[in-house]
Amino acid sequence: MYRALRIPFFLCLPLFAVTAIGCGTAGSRLTPIINRFRSERIEVRDEALARLSALKVLTEAEALEALEAAGERFAPLTESYRDIGEELIRAAESRGGTEHIAVIRRRFGSYSSQARGAALQLLESLHTTEATETALDLIIAQMSSTASDPSLESIMYSILLEHFGEGEIPKRLAGRLTQAITAASQRYAGIVGPAQQSQGTAWMWEDDYLTPRSNAALLLDILGYIPSPEATAELRAALAYSDPYLKVFTIVSLLRHGIVAPPEQYEEVARSTTTRQTLHIMLKDIGRLDLFPKAFTSQAALAEGDMVNWLLYPTELGKPPDTIELMAVRSVESSEGTEDYYFFRFRANDSDVNQPGVWMAGVSGPYPHTGIAGTSAGGDTFSDFMPWTDQFPDNYMEELDKLPGERFGTNDDEGPSDVAS
Repeated sequence: MYRALRIPFFLCLPLFAVTAIGCGTAGSRLTPIINRFRSERIEVRDEALARLSALKVLTEAEALEALEAAGERFAPLTESYRDIGEELIRAAESRGGTEHIAVIRRRFGSYSSQARGAALQLLESLHTTEATETALDLIIAQMSSTASDPSLESIMYSILLEHFGEGEIPKRLAGRLTQAITAASQRYAGIVGPAQQSQGTAWMWEDDYLTPRSNAALLLDILGYIPSPEATAELRAALAYSDPYLKVFTIVSLLRHGIVAPPEQYEEVARSTTTRQTLHIMLKDIGRLDLFPKAFTSQAALAEGDMVNWLLYPTELGKPPDTIELMAVRSVESSEGTEDYYFFRFRANDSDVNQPGVWMAGVSGPYPHTGIAGTSAGGDTFSDFMPWTDQFPDNYMEELDKLPGERFGTNDDEGPSDVAS
């Protein structure tokens, strides 16, 4: 009987180990899926992914098996943006446990970039000291590597920002992290610095600039929590950027170092509709709203920033409009008291938008009618990118009154309607 076995049993130890020749956990639902991931046929690999998704929650042994197998090199899926190693690690996260830490530490170097990002996020989800320190050790090693993957860096820097912001950096790692972050910031300065332009804004939304821009901003944010001369020097140098998105994190990080940037730096950031809200929120969080430029403190100005931030989502306009104008303000009585809606028209002139040059309608709000301006809209900020008409504000308010529930109106028989049409 044993001669009929293609693989000697001792090669399958430990039981959770999975190798490229097909070892797996006895009775595992995952082993046949992993074997299908190894197929040369793309339709078989796609079907294996569907099977993996259907498992929902893995057993502990299956989770360990997934973490082991995630280090293999698999051929692509039809959906090429998906990575089999990452998918296996995401599946293992359904059964999070401290047993995962040692496997991830050992297999991390064999994971793809996407799988490494998923592994770091899995470690973070465990919320233990060992898991956190393992994640930080792996991040330091990855940052020291000559290989750079901007998407993986985004995950790493987000993790670091959270821990630095919460003051949760272990003392034994503080020095190494400071060196790694400062070096990374200097490297990104060499990428985003030459891309800066003194005129226009379209260059800020070019695809090849967006990810470096985001990572550079994360690093500038982290530097605010590192009290070192090197960090301060990096932040002072970053004041030269013309991109207000980089500038907003620079000036707030300098405040954390006890340094107030010149007033024109704050003016430039607040003038941009893409960073106005961010500056207001960040200054409020650290108790320095006194530095927010007075010219942009009105509720109309902050609502304009909210409208533009909504339009920035990739699923919406994906960039700021070329022009935006406040057209009307309407008030409504609700269970929260009197609230105001701000109605805008905006247009984008790029040829890649559906209606270039056409004025489109949008609404931001509601905001409490208290006389105290703020950035917290009530969740109704929206545009369906229909052309602006002068009837839009009144039509919107009429439809709003028909909504069910306690907040607006009293007609519970009416279903929600498209209030922006």
